[in-house]
Amino acid sequence: MDRVVLDAELREKLGDLSTPFHIFDETGRVVLFVTPADSKSLYEGMDSGIPSEEIQRRIAAGGGRPLKAILADLAAKYGEASP
Repeated sequence: MDRVVLDAELREKLGDLSTPFHIFDETGRVVLFVTPADSKSLYEGMDSGIPSEEIQRRIAAGGGRPLKAILADLAAKYGEASP
């Protein structure tokens, strides 16, 4: 199973789904930790450790390489990926 359909009955059991919550089995063991798709609670307020001046410098510098060029270099170095 790769998806669960949230029907009206399940939505009523789960509530408003606006904050992260745990789902327990019948023994009280946590089996899932659910974070709503639009919740920023897992990363809100976190710091990358990179000073904002450095972030702005990197943005202003532009540059970088196209993904196609990077993939070509990796394929040349390590060989083609197998399907």
